[in-house]
Amino acid sequence: MRVKLFSLILPVALAHLFCSTVLAFTEKGDGTVTDEKTGLTWQKVDDGKAYNWYMAAGVSDTKFNPGGASVCGDLRLAGYSDWRLPSKDELLTIVDSSIPEPGPTIDAAHFPGTRPTVYWSSTKGEGQPGAGFGVVFRSGNIFIGYKGSLWYVRCVRGGR
Repeated sequence: MRVKLFSLILPVALAHLFCSTVLAFTEKGDGTVTDEKTGLTWQKVDDGKAYNWYMAAGVSDTKFNPGGASVCGDLRLAGYSDWRLPSKDELLTIVDSSIPEPGPTIDAAHFPGTRPTVYWSSTKGEGQPGAGFGVVFRSGNIFIGYKGSLWYVRCVRGGR
């Protein structure tokens, strides 16, 4: 009985694993991509510029963002102006873990030009005021680093 039970559980577990990691994107033809699993709408192509966390998140800082610039908050795309920097958990939802290093670990057909490097998230480093989280699209791993470092940004809208 133990062998039969295992032979039933293993396929169900594998099916669940496969289904939970399948990515489902719809390209809107307006510079955006919608994730059908999360309902989030993503900027299809980033602007190709690197920013520190303060500029990416729209947080004023006397040294790193004295003017209070907000990369995502200032974005006007597809008729929307409610763009924001995604959380680290949201950013992880577009990682394609089936793609090995050196990546980029993302669906290149839906997100062309993604660099295999760090993209900032809005998530702050807990207990580390000078640190912020991102995702490394070389490996698909979470990154925590100095907020003054220059990395890339992919904006999102919806969700929360």
